[in-house]
Amino acid sequence: MDSRCLGMSVSALLWLKVEPSRLDAVGQALAEHPEVPFAAATTGPANVVVTALFRDTQHLYEYLTGPLASLPGVSSVETAPIIRTLKRTGSVH
Repeated sequence: MDSRCLGMSVSALLWLKVEPSRLDAVGQALAEHPEVPFAAATTGPANVVVTALFRDTQHLYEYLTGPLASLPGVSSVETAPIIRTLKRTGSVH
C-alpha cells in the first residue's frame, strides 16, 4: 500500500544502537509506535532497524526528539529519509 494514501508523505529508515540488555524492551516499545510499520533486531554497527512513516518532516523531527529519544537504552540513531521508492513489497507489474 502506498503510505501517501494514508497522509504519510515522508518515510525513513532508522538504524538504532541499543544496549543489549534493553533490546527486547526497545523492540516491544517500537512495535507500539504508530509511525513504525516494521522493526527488527539485527547485527552490525546498529542492532535495530526500523522503517517509519511520517506526515511531513516536522512529524519526523518530533518523533526523533520525542518518542524515540525517550526510549531507555537507545544510544544513537542514524536516520535515512527515503527520497524515492523503486519497488514496494507486493507490487505487481
